Amino acid sequence: MWHTLRGPWPWYVGGPVIGLLVPTLLIVGNKQLGVSSALRAICAATVPGGVEFFRYDWKATGLWIVALALGVLLGAALATAVLGADTVNISPSTGDALLGLGLAPTHGLLPTDLFSWRGLLTARGLVLMIGGGFLVGFGASYAGGCTSGHGVMGMATLQRASMIALVGICRRIVCDVCPAAARATPSMTKTARPTGARGAIEQQPEAFTPTPISGLLRYVIIGAILGITLVKAEIVSW
Repeated sequence: MWHTLRGPWPWYVGGPVIGLLVPTLLIVGNKQLGVSSALRAICAATVPGGVEFFRYDWKATGLWIVALALGVLLGAALATAVLGADTVNISPSTGDALLGLGLAPTHGLLPTDLFSWRGLLTARGLVLMIGGGFLVGFGASYAGGCTSGHGVMGMATLQRASMIALVGICRRIVCDVCPAAARATPSMTKTARPTGARGAIEQQPEAFTPTPISGLLRYVIIGAILGITLVKAEIVSW
């Protein structure tokens, strides 16, 4: 049993665990699965100034999702320390493609020329990491959710906005992975911004009862389960 837990979890284990977290959050606190809104709550708590987007009662509506995100980090660290995290290697063809882009061969999933402190201090690394991070954050906010909010929660509840968002995300992935597809389609992906009450997956209703501090532990636990599953199912690299 312990040997099985320490090894990589197959898709038919990791997938159902993540999927079951959707009804779990709904039953526990009538919350929607998604983590990108945690960044908005953190910024609202720490960034001074009068930015309208950050001027809201984050303690009442966003504290629970910060606890969830914290649980994801704790779960990922726990899975790595106790259960072990296997190194996810890229395929030889992907390694050749990286060489063609001027990146040195790497052992693992991420090219160390880019994803390292040394790489961050280069002009290319700075543009890709800082610029890419900005685009990811802006895109998640503009689309009303990230891959977890749209791909898991939104698709599970059959929200049309999530289907539109996932088409844009998957189309971009195909264009990045398959050069032939990239040449056959325009390089810029344009996805209509969802509007209306069902447009924003992670945007909560205005009226919320503040979550007591004692009740945040359940969201930390749920987040930890998610973090463990993400690492052991090799969905993320820790």
